[in-house]
Amino acid sequence: MPPRLATALRQSDATRTAMGRRGRELVESTYTWRAVGERMAQAYEWLLGGGTSCPSFIRESGSLH
Repeated sequence: MPPRLATALRQSDATRTAMGRRGRELVESTYTWRAVGERMAQAYEWLLGGGTSCPSFIRESGSLH
């Protein structure tokens, strides 16, 4: 068993429950179709000149890799 998984499994029930709740909140706020759609809308608005600044989820880079 990987050491980090073993460490997580040794935590108390309350700690594991809290970790699970935070993980679910992260997924629901970041990876749902609604959240992805909202970020895409922000990106398109910015690209089309309607946004005042680059959205925080877009990393600006000077090179194309």
